[in-house]
Amino acid sequence: MRVTTADAKSYEFTSSVGFVFVTHPMFVEYSTDGTNFTKVDYNNSTTGPEGARITEPTISVGQAQTLYLKVLRPQRLAMDGEAGEFYDLAGFKYTPDIPNAGGVGKCDQLTVTDTGMASDTVLDAGKPTTVLLTWAIGQKCYTESTKNPKPTWTPGASDFDVQVEPSGPGGNSAQKIRITLVP
Repeated sequence: MRVTTADAKSYEFTSSVGFVFVTHPMFVEYSTDGTNFTKVDYNNSTTGPEGARITEPTISVGQAQTLYLKVLRPQRLAMDGEAGEFYDLAGFKYTPDIPNAGGVGKCDQLTVTDTGMASDTVLDAGKPTTVLLTWAIGQKCYTESTKNPKPTWTPGASDFDVQVEPSGPGGNSAQKIRITLVP
């Protein structure tokens, strides 16, 4: 299979691909009550050994609170014969992955499948589409965890990866976010 993208690059595959040229999901707003949303600020930066970098978004949430996270869908470049330049990818699964918090790992109980779009859709840059993730992290990833030993969430900041995977075969894309547990 040969694919030419909107930027005139050609790629060849020996089999059909589940998705191609995925971008990372982008967090745009969050809430802990589902009504009052706060915009994620990407203007803050820090200087590290590699130079200036954007500070990853930080969200505070209580153990018993539900996190509502609005995410721009990942995109791909248009392929041969498709109109437009970029397409929002449909039908992906979004799962929190907590790699550094003693024993949690991927929290499959909170996987959300995007059912808002039936198929990849040409991007309308003036009206980007979002997926609303509703995650009771404290309850599902910790309190009700069936892992042995049961993980505990201690107050403070933790790095989370939001894993985005196609419904069929293929890899994944992930975006980091820092979630701070407040007492």
